[in-house]
Amino acid sequence: MGQWERCERLLPHVLTVVAASAPMVRSLELASLLIRTADYLLQRTQYEQAEPLYLRALHIREQSLGSEHSQVAFPLSGLGDLSQEQGNYQQAELFYLRALRLWEQAPTQEYPEVAWLLNNLAVLYIEQGNHQRAEPLLQRVLHIDEQVLGPEHPDVAFPLINLADLYREQGRYEQAEILYLRALHLWEQTIGRDHPQFAFPLNGLANLYRDQGFYEQAKSFYQRALTIREQRHRAQHPETAETLHDFARFYELQNQPDQALALYQQALAIRERRLGPAHPRTLDTRTRYACLLRVCGRHKEAAMLEGATTSIST
Repeated sequence: MGQWERCERLLPHVLTVVAASAPMVRSLELASLLIRTADYLLQRTQYEQAEPLYLRALHIREQSLGSEHSQVAFPLSGLGDLSQEQGNYQQAELFYLRALRLWEQAPTQEYPEVAWLLNNLAVLYIEQGNHQRAEPLLQRVLHIDEQVLGPEHPDVAFPLINLADLYREQGRYEQAEILYLRALHLWEQTIGRDHPQFAFPLNGLANLYRDQGFYEQAKSFYQRALTIREQRHRAQHPETAETLHDFARFYELQNQPDQALALYQQALAIRERRLGPAHPRTLDTRTRYACLLRVCGRHKEAAMLEGATTSIST
């Protein structure tokens, strides 16, 4: 039985224990269990279930250890991740910055946790188009991981991929390709080509080659990334929607609207269900889908999508 299956089997028992514990219980062991369970639920995109567990863990640690203790940073970091996944970027930044302050003022820094938080804060800035703030954070993460874990550790691939994403968005294609390929090689040697994470550099390279007009190469990488995400990471996961959305853009640029519309439709359905109708990624897919429908002369369908977007934003 795999790790995900074991966690799924144990989850009802853990939630029963949590529900049975009185609200006034302030056990630090309970707080740790709450955080681990919330982390799992977050990975499974069960956001509404994860949030109260993080908040309860935060309350326990603040009451037991004090609001300035470094251990309080763990639920804060989790709440930052949760807020970011839900598209609440301003709230996510506040959680991240408070957690970072607690860890950096601690006598002994939690190096892996600090690096992971810096990585996620940088991704948040990339999502907001703030490359100037993101790049030095990712450089710092890469330095920490290489020094503490070693240059061949699989976790080094995360800042490599995020830096590559940033460079691709800036048009620094040669630098981006080097980093994507290094991450790809690193994970080939460590986690294997069938691991769900392997789709990240594949999807990044697909976008890179699409942006440069190398369409045959791009299509091959999209297909590989989509196969991994649909088979290994569940077809209804937001990461699957990411590849569907990017692949749709590929077909749109190739002037193949039927293929693009089908993929946009799939991506939109997943994002609306898993991220919510007002999430920035959902809005992006809906807007591109509606624009392409208009180009294809399907004005009534486009108007319905645009009307949905307007009602959400007002």
